[in-house]
Amino acid sequence: YTENIAALYGSYSASFKNKMSLSVGLRGEYTYATPLSNTVTGIDKQDYFSFFPNANLSVPLNKKESHTLIFSYSRKINRPWYSNLIPRREALNDNMYFEGNPHLKPAYSNDYSISWVFKKRYNLTLGVQQVDDALSQVITSETVGDVNVLVIRPANLQKNNNFYMNLNVPVEVTPWWKINANLMGGLMQSKAQDIQQEQWAFMGNLSNTFTLTKNLYYSLDGRYRSPMIQSTMKMLGSYEVNTGFKYSFAKNKFTANVYINDVFNSGKNRIIAIGSATRNGAPSQFRTDVTGQWNFRRLGLSLRYNFKSGKEFRVKSVETGEGQENNSGKGGGGLGQ
Repeated sequence: YTENIAALYGSYSASFKNKMSLSVGLRGEYTYATPLSNTVTGIDKQDYFSFFPNANLSVPLNKKESHTLIFSYSRKINRPWYSNLIPRREALNDNMYFEGNPHLKPAYSNDYSISWVFKKRYNLTLGVQQVDDALSQVITSETVGDVNVLVIRPANLQKNNNFYMNLNVPVEVTPWWKINANLMGGLMQSKAQDIQQEQWAFMGNLSNTFTLTKNLYYSLDGRYRSPMIQSTMKMLGSYEVNTGFKYSFAKNKFTANVYINDVFNSGKNRIIAIGSATRNGAPSQFRTDVTGQWNFRRLGLSLRYNFKSGKEFRVKSVETGEGQENNSGKGGGGLGQ
């Protein structure tokens, strides 16, 4: 599978007397991709051209610029992975299969947000993410012989919108105890196979760092995710607790870590799926519960050597229209992405 991408990108930035700043960019991107293996047939060729604009406007609210409003817009693309395009059915267990979708199309997202940065430390963001042809997985029920089986397929959703609020708060409780809290909540909307769902959702990360000695640190992190929807599935809530020690020595050239991830082995997840089914050749709907262990308790040890070679330098990054599936802790992005 060969994917060829040609792009032309231009950007402009300006500062004004009132300390406002503006940056805009436009990327034109042409994609051509085709499978080359003679053992895989039926995969659609990818041949399309798209524009990806972005803009940021920063407006200080006082002379010290300790309070700032940032208005942002960007358009991104998320291309289907080749492994999701292969139209081959593989068994996951006795009654569940995964099958690729050779007709997947790329997903395009439009992200709008307004952020309030106050005291140059805290960040509150309100945003909307609208995704056309969002890439996700759907579950269908089929009859193979006399047995009903579940088939998981990647698909382009008919609708996928996120309305979210994100708050990032770093706090120094004492000189030896620092906390970073990231909270995100909002409304998720999804439509697939003519099944429409809405869900209010919440995610939270809380990181604690304790300085025990000059070079010894202890961390305790917790994560929580409320029930969420994805295509025709609803994932019930989950949590995870991680902890560990970090020690630097030899003038900070070496860093040793020992950690335990998922201390309480809470990585189980329950998914309630609804979708289309075929029963004796007639279409219908089904509902099923799937429970799985996605993560397991892990004990880790690591030793890292930090070195510098030659002069330090900066590389100016070239912005792309490529989207990311995973959501970061910053203001942009939506729930469940």
